[in-house]
Amino acid sequence: MGVSLAWLVLSCTEGHVYKQVLDRAQQQNLNRDTITGIDSIQMAADYYDQHGTNKEAVRAYYLLGCAYRDAGEAPNALEAFHEAADRADTTQADCDYGLLMRVHSQSSELFKSQLLPYEMLDELGKQRHYAQLAGDDKSAIIAIERSADAYRMLDMKDSAVNIQLRASELYEQYGFHEEAAIAAGPIIGDLVERGDTARARRCIHRYEGSQSIFRDGEILPHKADHYYSKGKYCLAVGKMDSAEVYFRKLIEPGRNASQLEAGYRGLFLLYKERRATHRGQAPLCPASGAQDGASPRVSQVADSMEKYADLQYEQVIPTLADNNKDNIQQMQSLYNYSRIQSEAKKTAERDEQQKSMIIVLLVAVIALALVAVVVAKLLGIVLKRPTTHYINPQIDARRIMMTGSGAIYNENLSDYQYGQKNHHDGQ
Repeated sequence: MGVSLAWLVLSCTEGHVYKQVLDRAQQQNLNRDTITGIDSIQMAADYYDQHGTNKEAVRAYYLLGCAYRDAGEAPNALEAFHEAADRADTTQADCDYGLLMRVHSQSSELFKSQLLPYEMLDELGKQRHYAQLAGDDKSAIIAIERSADAYRMLDMKDSAVNIQLRASELYEQYGFHEEAAIAAGPIIGDLVERGDTARARRCIHRYEGSQSIFRDGEILPHKADHYYSKGKYCLAVGKMDSAEVYFRKLIEPGRNASQLEAGYRGLFLLYKERRATHRGQAPLCPASGAQDGASPRVSQVADSMEKYADLQYEQVIPTLADNNKDNIQQMQSLYNYSRIQSEAKKTAERDEQQKSMIIVLLVAVIALALVAVVVAKLLGIVLKRPTTHYINPQIDARRIMMTGSGAIYNENLSDYQYGQKNHHDGQ
């Protein structure tokens, strides 16, 4: 009784400690701070896996995955998120669908960073499913919107644009106006490229209604790429002067390499369009310095094209360097994930082989034991038979001798008794 009480007190104390560990990790996650204490969270996950409910185990493994995510260990994070999903019991009335939705949301982000679009789409489908079960319309639409990134990775641009456009409309339908505006921005240029200027115009209007991107009618510096999309729209509808204004906004002082590259590319396209417009027009007064009868205006446009093509090329180099750096990091993460998956597969195969070997050995031992028993019985019978044949003839001979002696004795006794009888009768 005393031992049981002590064990109960110890278990309660241990459970309280691990609950505090998870509460601290959850608060760090909510505050968007880096989650620390991975070892403690791992111990908490192991504890709740053995002594807690399914709901507690899901929470523990989810926070463990978030901790590995913050530590930059994507493969371990994915493994923890998968463990969390496996521990969930969706048949229980108190199943936390919201937590399951977050588990699959985090997994999809990690698969995105690993450049694994099909796995990402699978996780996003589950995120949307559990978001709907939890009654979280916004998160369900987020899952739809983020699937557009996976289709871009698969080089299915039209599908990606249609999905994001649909997500923007759903946000608007459910009253999430800010989210609707933000979702509309990235597809303006794509809509212009496929000639859908009407939808592009509506997306521009929706995007510029965002209160988190625009301040007093001016876009925030880190969102200035919008000027390129709007400039492309103006160029497509013949508003070249407006297009030039927006492209030049991208080459103002303080812009980053990507924005400068977009601005110079836009100006190159602008002057290319102007050259095509003026090429067929005869010069009113050919200049003496113009070659092949080209007008000064056409020559000036050609010079501008060459200038902005060179400037764009100069900005492409650092942009490509940054992209290559990101790609190298992503490929390194992909390699790490693939390596860990391969090692886990090999370990599982080795375990299966060991189990098979153990089963074969057990069967062999049992078979040998049965053979040994059978052989022992057969040997026992064979060993007993000679002894029986050796003893039995002696016993039979003795019995015959005894039987024969008894018969002679009985015969003599009968003769004696008969003689005695006759003797008495003669007297």
